[in-house]
Amino acid sequence: MESIEKFVESKRVPGLALLTTEQAAEALTVSVAYLHKLRVTGGGPRFIRMGRAVRYRASDLLEWVNDRAVSSTSEGEAA
Repeated sequence: MESIEKFVESKRVPGLALLTTEQAAEALTVSVAYLHKLRVTGGGPRFIRMGRAVRYRASDLLEWVNDRAVSSTSEGEAA
C-alpha cells in the first residue's frame, strides 16, 4: 500500500520508523479509538509497547492491510 509508505517516509526519523497510534490511524484512515479497540480485543496490527507508549512499525501496518485483502465478498472476513 503505497500511501502508507509515503506517509511513513514523511514522518521518518532517520534510522527509526515507529509510528504513534495517531500516526498509524491516519495512515490507515481509521480512528484512534478503533486501533485502541483492536489492541484490547485482538485482530489489529502488531504493536510495540514501550512503557505506556504504544508504537507501530510501518511493516506491521502493511502486513495487517495485506492480510485483509480479498477478491470477493464470498471470501468472508479475513482472519
